Amino acid sequence: MSTSESPAQNTPVFLLKPRTVLTLRIVALTSSPRADPVRTTLFRLTPVPVKCYYFPYAASARAKPVQINKGDRFVHRIALLAILLLLTAGLACGGGGGSNENGRVDDDDDTADDDTGGDDDNDSETCPNIYCVQEETDLDAPWECEGNAGDCYEDFYDFLDLAGAYGDAIPEAELDAQIDAIRNDEVPLFEGALTAAELSDTLVTGLNFAFLHDGLYQRLLTVTKIAEYDENGYTELNFLFDDPLTGTTLGVFLLPDGPGPHPAIVAVHGHEGDARDFIENFGGVYYAQHGIAVLALTMRVLSGVPWEPTIARELLLGGFTLPAYRMAENLNAYRYLQYREDIDNDSIGLMSHSGGNCSNNLLIRVASGFQAYVSDFTCTYGDIDGGGNLASSFVPTIFPYHELVNDFETAALPVFVGPYGYEGLEEDILAFFTEHLL
Repeated sequence: MSTSESPAQNTPVFLLKPRTVLTLRIVALTSSPRADPVRTTLFRLTPVPVKCYYFPYAASARAKPVQINKGDRFVHRIALLAILLLLTAGLACGGGGGSNENGRVDDDDDTADDDTGGDDDNDSETCPNIYCVQEETDLDAPWECEGNAGDCYEDFYDFLDLAGAYGDAIPEAELDAQIDAIRNDEVPLFEGALTAAELSDTLVTGLNFAFLHDGLYQRLLTVTKIAEYDENGYTELNFLFDDPLTGTTLGVFLLPDGPGPHPAIVAVHGHEGDARDFIENFGGVYYAQHGIAVLALTMRVLSGVPWEPTIARELLLGGFTLPAYRMAENLNAYRYLQYREDIDNDSIGLMSHSGGNCSNNLLIRVASGFQAYVSDFTCTYGDIDGGGNLASSFVPTIFPYHELVNDFETAALPVFVGPYGYEGLEEDILAFFTEHLL
């Protein structure tokens, strides 16, 4: 067991940059939090169509206003002039005036795009709040993956269809060559140092994570309560989390008794496990009874053959990665905790076991917000079994950097590194979270 405290300058880049060589970023901020996203428009200084992006106001109403240095004012004045010229020319945001009556960016054609994906594909839910979370109740509603989450693969194929435009598909021969190169020890590891921002950018690009992250607070997350139980010292709530891109997964939420706001952790199980496994075998109940809310997720296709290697391969062929998909799911859980008034937005941690760490070890490198992390496993992102089956974490572009990813001394947040399984460490982990979340 060990813990690491990391310097503040290693904070990763949370607002991810689009992959353009030269951009001018203009940020328009509201004076106070409200139920509209904050518009961040990126005007490319190249003869290509203007592209508009949205980001939420902040992680919470406690966010501080952005300060502009005096030396930057000239640049901002030039930027504002550029905006006026572009708007006058009718070039901004699709040529149709920039946004529709719902305040959403119309960024891909001449129609009034107010959908959650920003792509005019008829998923026309508008965001009801800055977190774009909508709550519903349907007690005893079934989850189609209940009891067989390891084999529940349909949402991944839907994702390939829905997100296809964001992926650079590769032929099978190219992927097979990448697999053979790693298996034959022909891929050198990266030698040298990267800043936190450089590593973050490298991972974001290699994982194809930018579009999943950048659209997070525009995609309507529907959270449906399907069960509620009063327990000793806490209330258990079962939710279905539905994201238009990543589909539906199950979350088990343990809310401590008392008024709150409570600190909380997002918890992710390992292979062959589920949310219930984490709650019962990895301290979930113990933490809830000691004042820390726990939101444990059930990951789909985290069960080995046949579907884990199959889906990992299908996503790679489509230009996507399974770790990025899981990272988006984990950020949905984080987003929901942000939304809840009984949770302290500034006191959210992350914990995972075994294969669940493969995505979260990456997540803490590319997204800020989590205040503390507990891990018991590291991954190479190049794991292949004797039969040639890919692990869900297999990402050829990330493999050369895995030693940097797994060096928790350079992480931007305190990390508790436990032995595999955390046996007998509930009190130590509680003390760690208490120190950094309370």
